[in-house]
Amino acid sequence: DYKDILFLLVGRGQDIPSIKEEVKKRKLTNITFLDFMPKDEYLQLLSVCDVGLISLNEKLAVPNIPSKTMTYFNFSIPIVASIDYVTDYGLYLESAKAGLWSYSGDIEHFKKNLLKLYSSPELRKEMGQNGYNFFMENMLPEKAYYTIMKHFNK
Repeated sequence: DYKDILFLLVGRGQDIPSIKEEVKKRKLTNITFLDFMPKDEYLQLLSVCDVGLISLNEKLAVPNIPSKTMTYFNFSIPIVASIDYVTDYGLYLESAKAGLWSYSGDIEHFKKNLLKLYSSPELRKEMGQNGYNFFMENMLPEKAYYTIMKHFNK
């Protein structure tokens, strides 16, 4: 419906073949696949992205925070996430005010979140800046060191 939205899927995830088949079947033209990229090229690519996508398998049974979150935050990229029912990642995004989320399989809610960011450059900028601030205040190695040491020194 929105031909000016380009979905760029980077990597060799296990679901890529089935996603490629679905794209082909639906004759979608706004999804591009890129294989593995060297880190410097990947970071250069991120510097021009408007939104970062996180898609967690709905069958996951262990709460987690996807590692690409830190990269998105560091690049001031707001996140739209589709998450499993076990993780508290959605609450994490809410507390950082750095993204929107829905449960895996809830396509309408995911689309609503994506279009909310699509239609509001101001919200994208605000959430991107919030993620960056959260990264700087909470995710730098020295912060992790002090947090860990504080725990052990109790």
